Amino acid sequence: YAMNIKILPRQISSQQSARLGAYFATGIAASMAASSEADAAIVFFDVNPDQSIGTNQGLSFGNINLTSGTYTLGSLGGDAFRLVFSYSGTLLYNGVSYTSITWGTNGTSLVPKFSYGAVISAGTIPGWGNAYNYLATPTSGYWLGGGSGYAALRINAGGGDYNYGWVSINYDTTGPTATISGFAFEDQIDTAILAGDQG
Repeated sequence: YAMNIKILPRQISSQQSARLGAYFATGIAASMAASSEADAAIVFFDVNPDQSIGTNQGLSFGNINLTSGTYTLGSLGGDAFRLVFSYSGTLLYNGVSYTSITWGTNGTSLVPKFSYGAVISAGTIPGWGNAYNYLATPTSGYWLGGGSGYAALRINAGGGDYNYGWVSINYDTTGPTATISGFAFEDQIDTAILAGDQG
């Protein structure tokens, strides 16, 4: 037994037509936003085992590759950053000006200590540098009291664009020692990242 059903076009009012158009536009916009968010990704680098340094020691992470998710411990090649202690116990960040990754600063020479979830972006960091700025000196700095926190990093992607990131640091003043347990970057240029967000 077969049924023949004929579907006739329905007349809709101009108000219903406008409402359908708005729903359609909203759906397209939401779909585009979701697609954009899906394209963005955080690349997390687990430093395992954790790496620690003391006075007169340095620690470098080089050849950082956001596509493969790899880095080379002890290298300053490619995209790289480093952390060093000076002979006086001053905790520096790069200590030299030839690394391609810069650290967020307060606009002068101090590297702020961020809590988990803090926004790291062009609009939230007053300055950036890669030569002789300080996490802590023997008498000053955001990290002076020690403890765990996050510092802001960014990779120069060229053309005035950057990949923003963070590095997790534990500063033990009794050693003194500094330990890095991981770092991460947003793989989309000029996109904010939250301190500690592993994706």
